[in-house]
Amino acid sequence: MRRGNPLAALGRLALLIALAAGSGCGGGKGVECPAGQTDCGGVCKDLQSDPVNCNGCGLRCAVGGVCTLGVCGCPSPTQLCGAACVDTATSAANCGSCGHACGAGTCAVGACTCTAGPTVMDCGAGASPQCRDTGADRANCGACNLACPADQICASSACAACPAATPDVCGNTCRDLQADHANCGTCGKACGAAQTCVGGTCTCPAGQTACPGGACVDVLTDSSNCGACGTVCPAGQACSGGHCACTSAGSQTCGALCCEGTACCGTGGTACQTKHDAGTGGAGAVFFDCNPAGSQAAAQGAALVWAPAGHVSSQAGNTCSFATECVAWENAASPTACGVWCYAPTSLLAGKVEITTISPVCLCPTSMSPAWH
Repeated sequence: MRRGNPLAALGRLALLIALAAGSGCGGGKGVECPAGQTDCGGVCKDLQSDPVNCNGCGLRCAVGGVCTLGVCGCPSPTQLCGAACVDTATSAANCGSCGHACGAGTCAVGACTCTAGPTVMDCGAGASPQCRDTGADRANCGACNLACPADQICASSACAACPAATPDVCGNTCRDLQADHANCGTCGKACGAAQTCVGGTCTCPAGQTACPGGACVDVLTDSSNCGACGTVCPAGQACSGGHCACTSAGSQTCGALCCEGTACCGTGGTACQTKHDAGTGGAGAVFFDCNPAGSQAAAQGAALVWAPAGHVSSQAGNTCSFATECVAWENAASPTACGVWCYAPTSLLAGKVEITTISPVCLCPTSMSPAWH
């Protein structure tokens, strides 16, 4: 049976892959678009007629516009006014021309009709808005172009001074900017729901701080604003006294972490301690420190957990051929037991421990010995 050249076959395969990658409308995205369409984010679009992708992906025409041969335009009888296509024959905001507003009236055949109410007057085609309610319009009070003084409003077609309780003018209403929740200190400045306006300033209740958005929070206890606005406590932590702290019993707060152990590690105390097991069994075998698992320092820590009053065995060098890779520890000055913990990275028995009551000789672990760390 004749075999083909495997290198030639691989070459043909690579060529086919390259051709396939380049044939898609999306430059290798795997979208096959019909002739005359282009891949726009995985969807085929006609850039000659799509008003959302006119002559380019994402190039939008004005609101109400159309795309013809890749050019945006407004359909008849509309025209472009700002960012939208409008019919100036009927648009009350663009009556007869862009920007000419009827106001308190209607637009028909490109002209404003001012019949919205008994006090509505036509203040001339040059005015915008053209139709004015002279009963409540401070700039046209009682008649077109008759303006009220700055400290007065227009009420029932006549200018009137504001009462002492609400001496400030906002729009065509009288307000007290020193105490108005919706206009505190200046017209249009609203206080937050929990705030009150005192002396023209939005104020929170005693013991609370004003945060962006008008919220009043207690930064001593608020987990979303702990100590300062916008400081969010990590998951598993709560705000206490203005500081984020872990909520579970026995845990340490180390930066953004909730950790087991008795202290924190790393620069600034932002890392958790390592959890070790001395391998001697019982609840007291578990201990925490900042040493890597299975290291020489951790092996020494395991020995101290097993026998805090113990000491290095003088027999270690005579017992283990790799004594420099193990910690041998007698449990007392007059030992009744001895333990040997081997550590990484070079010991053949790294991670093994042997506790023996044969005294004063310390026995080395074997591959069958219990594990620690």
